Amino acid sequence: MRALKRCYPSQHLAPVEWAILEVCLRLTHGGKNQFLLDGRTMAGKFGYRCSKDIVYRAVKQLERSGWLVREGGGERNEGGMYDKTKYRVLDHAQWVQAEIGRAS
Repeated sequence: MRALKRCYPSQHLAPVEWAILEVCLRLTHGGKNQFLLDGRTMAGKFGYRCSKDIVYRAVKQLERSGWLVREGGGERNEGGMYDKTKYRVLDHAQWVQAEIGRAS
């Protein structure tokens, strides 16, 4: 009898998406706390070769694929700047359950 192949988040994501998801999970203690997105601050966690644009593109893809669930924010405030977007971060087990729910 063959053993079932084990599944990991990195198998479902592009490398940059996986890296950002890992940081999100670390910052939120495994998805237990809310994540407030600031693209410049997040880009700074990756060094000089990462820009806010790379972060925002990857976050948009993580949101589309269900790893990040938007909970608010992201609108312009009175000063014309965007408020930080609030997300709930799903770990792998939560994401798999959500995918099973979408498939049925």
